[in-house]
Amino acid sequence: MNRQCLVPSLFAVLFLALMPGCSEDSHPGGARLHAPVREHDFGGVFGGAVREAHFELANQGTEDLVILRTLEDCGCTKPRFSSDRIPPGGRAIMTVIFKAPIFNGGLNKRVRVFTNDPEEGEAVFRLKMTCMGKAHVSPERIDLGRGTVMKKAERRERIELLLPEGQEVEDVKLVGDVPPFVSLELMEGKGHNRAALDLIFRGLREEMAYHDLLRLEVTSRDSRGKKAVTSPQGIQITGSLVPAVRPAPAMIALGTLRAGARVRIQVVLSSLDQVEIQDVSLTVSSGVRLLQRSLQGARLEAVLECSTRPGRLFCVLCLRTGGGQLVEVPVTGWLEGEGR
Repeated sequence: MNRQCLVPSLFAVLFLALMPGCSEDSHPGGARLHAPVREHDFGGVFGGAVREAHFELANQGTEDLVILRTLEDCGCTKPRFSSDRIPPGGRAIMTVIFKAPIFNGGLNKRVRVFTNDPEEGEAVFRLKMTCMGKAHVSPERIDLGRGTVMKKAERRERIELLLPEGQEVEDVKLVGDVPPFVSLELMEGKGHNRAALDLIFRGLREEMAYHDLLRLEVTSRDSRGKKAVTSPQGIQITGSLVPAVRPAPAMIALGTLRAGARVRIQVVLSSLDQVEIQDVSLTVSSGVRLLQRSLQGARLEAVLECSTRPGRLFCVLCLRTGGGQLVEVPVTGWLEGEGR
């Protein structure tokens, strides 16, 4: 072998042998924390309820793993350890005791554990939950969508009420500024911790955009007969309600006209369903009469003849559809004398 090639090779072998971690007997020094699970979801929790989460801690290092201290997001979480010193290859259990606050909505909490692990001196454990206050309703949001005015018909939306174990539903009612067309019925579940309610919408007579928060008041009793009154999270109601049949235009403004003039008008009805005009008439007529009319499906073309006397002009054009619905279109204007 060439001596010039042998010397660099020996230096290379010596360099690799002296590199840290290349020896077969090399092991990581110090303590090493291993926690395979670092998150726990409690699911739904009522206010005041106490729950526990358990996390396994292992030491994969060569020295004792020491729990130095912990830091919690709030006083509602309390960690406890089966041992605050874990030998190499040993295990311990961290139990986190959580007391749910009286709160509605999602909640996330952290427990930060500080150890003597030189690589991971701080380990973060997370708690997730849905806090349900002292009572819970589902769904918490109802979208009525785009519907039609309900004069006699009604619309019902089912609401589920849940109380903690040991609490029984006695009564439920709407409280606050409740619209007159909304009511509530307790359908089933009285005497149990689960109940079914119906929100009822009836008697709507005008176009409106609906956006409101309905609040419930729940009266319950426990096994000892002690009475309690609680309010769960409000129910958000959204949507829009429109008349079943809408005229275009919704009002006819004729402006200023010469007394005795004749005016041609046009009205078209729109509806979620197909509609057809069957009859037309004038009511509350002042200074105008219906002279001619032409009905074609949902379209009306008519000629109005104005009074020969100057003054205010007003009438209501009434359109009756094939479904028996009555649509009213106001007509306004002003009549000037012929000499103007």
